[in-house]
Amino acid sequence: KHWISYFHGRRPFHQTVTFQLKLNRAYNNRPLKDRWALFDAYDDIEKAAIETIEISGTKAQLMAYLTGDDASGRTLEFLHESAIDYKEVLEYFLSEIQIGYKKSPLNATFSYEVFSQSPPEVLNDFIEESKETGESVIYNKINEGNLFKKNYLVFYYCYNGDEYVTVINSYTYPFDIFDKYLFELLHKIVSKNIENIEYMVVLTHTDN
Repeated sequence: KHWISYFHGRRPFHQTVTFQLKLNRAYNNRPLKDRWALFDAYDDIEKAAIETIEISGTKAQLMAYLTGDDASGRTLEFLHESAIDYKEVLEYFLSEIQIGYKKSPLNATFSYEVFSQSPPEVLNDFIEESKETGESVIYNKINEGNLFKKNYLVFYYCYNGDEYVTVINSYTYPFDIFDKYLFELLHKIVSKNIENIEYMVVLTHTDN
């Protein structure tokens, strides 16, 4: 619902009507063969829009999963004595997202690696940018047909004084703003769930 409300009302209603009337006049004044070409173009645009909604909807579902009880329950399974390894949990959910991306409608493949020390020097500029902004950095290659180069999403994150750099890359899948939000959310949710669980363990031991 919130995806729809975001786009709704971007243009005042009277401007939308005026724009549509102008569009109709331009369409009716075209020769018949041009109308068919325009119709095909509209059809392609509509299909692309539907595909975009389906893809973003899938990523929204993954976000909902990460913020739900199932994800916090999974995190609890990583509790060893009174502590949880942040990197271990992060890598588990990265693998789950990786599986989700392989399915329709995304049909996307990517690789990932979480560095707690000595990340690749070639990514230093992206790491520094992420460190300064607190956001993930996306670099998509200019020529998508070049299968010798990769697209990157790089995120620097600090938890309990420990520094982590998550590097996600793909030869065929270009990353977008929804990927950026999803992977940033993942890191923050993992830390929040771990903190909540460890806090409850401390309270339990205190009561005993």
